[in-house]
Amino acid sequence: MTTSRFAVAVLAAGLALGACSNRHTYSGDNRAMSEFDRLSGEVTGTFSNAAQADDLGPDGKPVWMNVELHIVQIQPSAEVARAAGHAPSARWFYIEQAEAGVLDKPYRQHLSVVRETSDGGFASQVHTFTGDPYRFAGWWKNPESFTHHVSPGDIELRHGCEVAVRAQGGGRFSGGTVGTGCPNTSKGASYATSEITITPTEIRAWDRGYDAAGRQVWGSTTGPYIFVKK
Repeated sequence: MTTSRFAVAVLAAGLALGACSNRHTYSGDNRAMSEFDRLSGEVTGTFSNAAQADDLGPDGKPVWMNVELHIVQIQPSAEVARAAGHAPSARWFYIEQAEAGVLDKPYRQHLSVVRETSDGGFASQVHTFTGDPYRFAGWWKNPESFTHHVSPGDIELRHGCEVAVRAQGGGRFSGGTVGTGCPNTSKGASYATSEITITPTEIRAWDRGYDAAGRQVWGSTTGPYIFVKK
């Protein structure tokens, strides 16, 4: 079965964005909308690849896991934000993924923090949870809980897995990891890569793991997971 757990985890790192200086006026709206705000609106919500999960391979077995993805904006406490070293202008998001049949047992949970870069793009960093992440499962329903019940010791930065994202026009954003610096040991991998595309209606995530010789050892060989916004 094709899996794409890493990418959506990292992709969601590059998705949620805050106020910035790149502003454009869109037809039908007399307000200036920043690219950060536009992208943030596109990636927050509940997504599913249920339609894609109906596809069967030549052997009659499912090709894709049926996954539900939740992305919500959160407000960390001042103590957490200060300890993590992020600028006040950065926005924080909680990302949770689970297979459709076991939504109460998510296989991926993390925080994503995004900043604007000097070249007009965006960069995202992932913070994973220390200890048992299940204690935060379902908190996308009550994002204010992260303000009051998460301390600096509850999260840690995942080094080398920064995601770069840029606006492509027409409400489309794309990007991914850069180089081979994101460590991954699943199925004999040495590093992992992620490519993402975001539109107003969907998120496409394609991640792959490679061994030290550059051979792909996990991930889809045919294309990305397609998560449609509900």
